[in-house]
Amino acid sequence: MALNAATDPFRKKAPTIKLGTGWAPRFGHASLIFGASGHIFVLGGNMSPVEKSAAAEEEKQKSEKDTMASEIRRRKEERAKKEAEEEAAKPAKARKKIKGKKAAAAAAAAEAGEEKPSTRYFDVWLSRDGGNLWEVACEAAPWVSRSNFGAVAHEGRIWVVGGAGDAKHLNDVWCSATGEEWVEVSRKAPFAARAFFGCASHMHHLYVVGGASSRCDLFHDVWRSKDGEGWECVTEAAEWSPRASACLVVCDGTLFMLGGYDRSGALYSEVWRSMDGRHWRMVCEGAWPVRCMASAVAHDGALYMMGGWGPEGKLGDVWKSTDLGRTWTELSNHAMGAEWSRRAHFGLLCHETGSMTLLGGLNSSGTSRSMGQALSDCWRSTDLALSWEQVESKYMTKPKFG
Repeated sequence: MALNAATDPFRKKAPTIKLGTGWAPRFGHASLIFGASGHIFVLGGNMSPVEKSAAAEEEKQKSEKDTMASEIRRRKEERAKKEAEEEAAKPAKARKKIKGKKAAAAAAAAEAGEEKPSTRYFDVWLSRDGGNLWEVACEAAPWVSRSNFGAVAHEGRIWVVGGAGDAKHLNDVWCSATGEEWVEVSRKAPFAARAFFGCASHMHHLYVVGGASSRCDLFHDVWRSKDGEGWECVTEAAEWSPRASACLVVCDGTLFMLGGYDRSGALYSEVWRSMDGRHWRMVCEGAWPVRCMASAVAHDGALYMMGGWGPEGKLGDVWKSTDLGRTWTELSNHAMGAEWSRRAHFGLLCHETGSMTLLGGLNSSGTSRSMGQALSDCWRSTDLALSWEQVESKYMTKPKFG
């Protein structure tokens, strides 16, 4: 019996268009603009810290976690096998030795097949039209699921650096030409594993600035690299105090660092600038309320900073500086904030046209930094952050057979 297009089980069905961004609610993710066409990418991030009220949403999230746990288990097994083969090839004296209870626990866990479900994502989403239509660029990237990491467009590639993994903080480096296929450039860069750090492309270098270790030690060092493999410590102790969750943005060929928190948990309202990452100068303090976990962008010589977490909870204000951070003007209504809900850990992008896109984050819920509802919304401003409108996003499912 001959098969026609309608009955052929191997016929590829057209993708389906559905409402929403498609990517699951998240915070601490990375977002960037890449390519000559200005494509938007959303990568990784944390899952929601609170339960969803709708049973359907709970079931969807459980399914996503199960899928990710399975994929993470498979990749860890592959990496463990590879490391075991590499270890076996070494001379006996050079091999790593794990003794006593640690070895017994590791063996027992391996035997039982224990694996904690991931609370972070390792997917990559893409929009080719400014956030109106979304599609999956990479459903399961080879890098470890992570949040609060560095991701930037640099020298014609997308780069992923460090961040918070499920088991520990990371200092690996990956790159991709499309967001679909990834290459591990460095498994362990020379800087300490960290998350909540600043990452930027500046003067043909990748920069890693400050951040926090998994033991909550804070850094005030600065590292840079041309190729993601060879790294140079620009300074071990910058003029600003050790801090994490500050904004790092490039404006007019200069690095700017805004806000953040220190070892005691105190928040900052400082603005620091540097031409080379080695010498820093504070240009402003106290122009806007103290905060961390905010987002900032630059356009046409102006700096824009918005949202974040302050002493009284999540913020929804928008600030602008036209004199390289010296003075600031609030663009939003101080009491109400911008049209989008107060949030922290969100994505913020500025296109060459000056159009801005705000993506996801953690919305307001009391004064806790880590509590709230993760979001998957998309907002756009076409008047340089003066007003915002929610984008009625749609997403395209992957084509199926049959």
